[in-house]
Amino acid sequence: VRSAAAPELNGARGVVSSSAAAADLTRRQIHLASGSTMEIKFTNLKIAPELTRGDQVVLVGLQGASHLNGLEASVVGWQDDRLIVQYTNLVLRTSETKALKPANLVYVRAKGKRPGEGGQPDAKKARISSKLSLEVRKDLGSRAAAGDTEALAKLITDVPDLSLKIVAIMAKATAEQNSRHRGLPHSDWGDGLTISQHVTNGRNDGILRRYIAPGEKIGGDAFGPGRDAIEWCKNLCRKYQRTEVLPMIRNDYGDLAEYLQDGCTEKGK
Repeated sequence: VRSAAAPELNGARGVVSSSAAAADLTRRQIHLASGSTMEIKFTNLKIAPELTRGDQVVLVGLQGASHLNGLEASVVGWQDDRLIVQYTNLVLRTSETKALKPANLVYVRAKGKRPGEGGQPDAKKARISSKLSLEVRKDLGSRAAAGDTEALAKLITDVPDLSLKIVAIMAKATAEQNSRHRGLPHSDWGDGLTISQHVTNGRNDGILRRYIAPGEKIGGDAFGPGRDAIEWCKNLCRKYQRTEVLPMIRNDYGDLAEYLQDGCTEKGK
């Protein structure tokens, strides 16, 4: 959390609640590691690194084992869509393990970090390879920027980064309550925000800083098990190509037209 209005929350860690959404679409309901639950503007939230073996976490939001809430644990492995964590039973003074959903784990620090040091975000993932060369992407991108719907459709299909970029820009428009671009519709807002927060490193400004591999799931239960994030983004882009995507290209909202003309490559990448 990073908030000027509530500086006492700065640095607090938590997870997005998957059981209830905030009434205000610009806010998310967060389970804090302290045990409290608050509605916080997502612009005041910074995404934590994806959990890996050895990371330290705090257990939160457990219903059937509520006595474990607040305990610190270490990630030691994976089991299907859950992470296996190791913690100390404070009554028996024994080490125990439990498989928990990502939504019940608040990242504290990376492996090897001491308390108070925190953890740095993961290194940027390599951008997804496209079957199309940069020259071809630039040609198609220039045509798409000029309104060629067939060129745009081909890029959405063959360049995975583009669908991520479009969803991130749509989430930005929704968050800003942009007067010209509606952005993500209410039915797709939750999943779209989850992906936008991931690929923009929590900034929700439409700029890709991290990427998603084909078949990768983002956000655990917040996104939904068994769903392919990239295919979801592609389908969303196709669904709203005429009503949302093309107008954003015409107005170069979020530098989308420029991004297309650059061959679907972020500036400086």
